[in-house]
Amino acid sequence: MHERRRAADFLLTGHRGDRARFPENTLSSILGAIECGATAVEVDIRATSDGVLVLSHDHDLTRVAGKPVDISSTPFDELRSIEFEGERIATLSEVARAVRGKVSLDLDIKVSGYEREILQAISREGDLRATLFTSFSLEVVSDLRGMSSEIRTGIIEAGALEEATDVALSLGVDVVLPEVSDVNKDSLTKPIEGGLSVVAWTVNDPEVARDLFALGVDGIVTDDPCMMAPHILPRTR
Repeated sequence: MHERRRAADFLLTGHRGDRARFPENTLSSILGAIECGATAVEVDIRATSDGVLVLSHDHDLTRVAGKPVDISSTPFDELRSIEFEGERIATLSEVARAVRGKVSLDLDIKVSGYEREILQAISREGDLRATLFTSFSLEVVSDLRGMSSEIRTGIIEAGALEEATDVALSLGVDVVLPEVSDVNKDSLTKPIEGGLSVVAWTVNDPEVARDLFALGVDGIVTDDPCMMAPHILPRTR
């Protein structure tokens, strides 16, 4: 059995910040999650047409801003001019500076081909030791692992935790991030015995979170860190 690499700093991760109270993936949302006691914040990374790394879950701004503007086809200055609920699109560099020395950062990388630029941005503006580089894309995770042996990486999965564990172990990553519906006592056996940390998403019920921790999960990703914090942190620290 391998020694388990615990991820205590990702105990309570704000999903896209504190999206229960603020527009997701914005500086206000990230700072709100920190104020609530989150130990980490999760953000989604995309790239503009001129190569600026920005925060957005979707490929366009239709859902968050009501504008069907495609991020990868639009220069940063144009995207930055679009206001939604008093916010503007944030850059990876801005967020890395905002969280540095406060909480850990979980990057959900939505684009390929920008791995080196993402790594350089965190090296320059953030804290590599407090950053988890994750993706649904095995190519992205593998490329990042090849660029640095010092960073922590993770595979995001939905529906096949045991298979994801096999891949994670073969790639040498540190964390698997399963959808909460795929987490149970049986599915956790392989990643725990393999030494992987497990961070489940998206968990918005305190009772479910406590059950997950009892099963051996290391952390959760939640939409509402303010609501979850008083239920989770005192019982698990």
